[in-house]
Amino acid sequence: MDDGNTVTDWMEQERERGITITSAAVTCFWTQKKKRAWSNPLRVCRIASTSLTRPATWISPPKLNAPCAFWTARSPCSAVSRAFSRNPNGLASGDKYNVPRIAFVNKMDRTGANFENALKDMRKKLGAYAYPIFLPIGAEDKFEGVIDVVNQKAITWGVGEVVNEGLKYEVKEIPERLKKKAKTALAELIDAVSNKDDAIAELVIGEKPVEPLVLKAAIRRLTCKIELIPVLCGSAFKKKGVQPLIDAIVDYLPGPLDVPGAQGVEVATDKVVHIETSDSNKFCSLAFKLWTDVYAGKLVFFRVYSGQLKKGDTIYNPRTRKRDRVSRLMIIQGSERKDIDRVYAGDIAALSVCGTSLPATRCPTKTTM
Repeated sequence: MDDGNTVTDWMEQERERGITITSAAVTCFWTQKKKRAWSNPLRVCRIASTSLTRPATWISPPKLNAPCAFWTARSPCSAVSRAFSRNPNGLASGDKYNVPRIAFVNKMDRTGANFENALKDMRKKLGAYAYPIFLPIGAEDKFEGVIDVVNQKAITWGVGEVVNEGLKYEVKEIPERLKKKAKTALAELIDAVSNKDDAIAELVIGEKPVEPLVLKAAIRRLTCKIELIPVLCGSAFKKKGVQPLIDAIVDYLPGPLDVPGAQGVEVATDKVVHIETSDSNKFCSLAFKLWTDVYAGKLVFFRVYSGQLKKGDTIYNPRTRKRDRVSRLMIIQGSERKDIDRVYAGDIAALSVCGTSLPATRCPTKTTM
């Protein structure tokens, strides 16, 4: 955003002003996981849009291609301005729609950055049961890296050009001056988790050691149940702390089997239908946004809940009670379009149809293959 080359902020005004104006979709891979994100501007008027497209971020194994993560840290908490304390709508929206999330305290390299104050505000002003799983090493111009509280390791980024500064990092032992702080943070994290997780509580009562993998599994359980918000920190601009953040999305947020299937109403009846997330089931999706593209024409953004859809298939629109043939399927990367032949459960994509009954409301569609 600072350089005006953000993928999701592709409009000329967005890049000139350094803000997000329109929604955008992106797809990327991380550690053999497919991640789909829907970017929304941080404004109250966009909460309704977020509610339609939640979860905001989807991660899925390549074979299953099913949704397995929620993430509402679309707007990172700032260690400088602590802007989240003035706009709690994101957290409230997450509570309303039962969306698990993690928090990222951003701008640790900026003047006046204070991780502890940001954490206190998160707990006091937002009422969040938030505990850090990463601690900063230094702050402002002396921000060097982060401490992995769970694994008791330090992750540091070397100094270099701004473009490449945060791409290479080193995992090493925690500096001697910070070992006491790291152990204290681990003890507080274990205590917080044991208050809500029976497995960890039994280990604590029995005075047995809590292994990192066991603790991570407990953090994941509580995060999925929206009983804990893990907190990370870093500098997004310098790419410091971004890699652990994406790892945390994979490690702590819900997987395909952890997320309850979607529900819908059968056409022409009031019967509630439970939709199981699987590529082998009948196709069912949610059309949530219309978009007019200069080159592709009218497009419909949709999220696949089950089954598969390929170019040339016929889909049924329960709102208009008409059928349309899919003439084109695309994966959208900001302003770029990539034609594809097939989409799977969990995918967020766009389509154009050979017909006039474009789905313009929040409704599932299904194939008549």
